[in-house]
Formats: sequence, C-alpha cells, structure tokens
Amino acid sequence: MMRALAWLLVAAVTALTLVPPSLRPVSGLPHAAEHFFVFFAVGAALALAYPRRMYALGVSGVLFAALLELLQTLRPGRHASLNDFLIDATAVCAGIALAVLVERLQRTRRAPSPRRGEGWGEGGE
Repeated sequence: MMRALAWLLVAAVTALTLVPPSLRPVSGLPHAAEHFFVFFAVGAALALAYPRRMYALGVSGVLFAALLELLQTLRPGRHASLNDFLIDATAVCAGIALAVLVERLQRTRRAPSPRRGEGWGEGGE
C-alpha cells in the first residue's frame, strides 16, 4: 500500500510540474514552501515504501528533481530554476532522512530490552 502511495505522489508531482501554469493548483503558501512540502512528502513516502534503500533513494530523488526542472524547459509557459531544483533536492533528501530516522526509532522501541543478568558484563561472563 505504501509503495502505491509513493508512486502516486511521484506521478502527481510529475504531472503538476509539467502542466501549464494555469492548471497548477496554488496553496497560498510561498512558492518555495510549496515545493519543499511536496518534495518532502515524496521523499518520506518513498523511504517508507522502500526501507533500507536510503542512498539509492537519495540519488534517485535528486535526479528526479533535476529531471523535472529540465523537462520544464520543453513545456510552453514553464521554465527551469536552479533555486527550485535546490529546494526540491534538499526536501526529498530531508523527507528520506526523517522517514529513516522515525523507522529506526520505532525499531529501537520495539526491540526487547535485555533482562537483568543477560546484558554484557553481567552474570559472571
């Protein structure tokens, strides 16, 4: 289910990035904040969908952001922006990092704690 959501987000971001500006929804947030939140969500969703693939996702996320900016140069009314790329790449990596951190913290909490006498250096070992 998480994989489907992640790929749905990727498809939605791709479509909304390449449509004419008049068809693009506007949230009322500053342009940079819109970009950050959307790409953060993509990064987090992909990291949750594909755990233990942090580095591959990071590289892929940066390449995805670059590709979308480059593809905009082919669309009338759209333009590429280095600033947008930097925001998008940073956000996707931040989303991945936060999802990985949350997953690790949850895993640590679920791990059984050693009982008294069973840890290192206890029990006469």
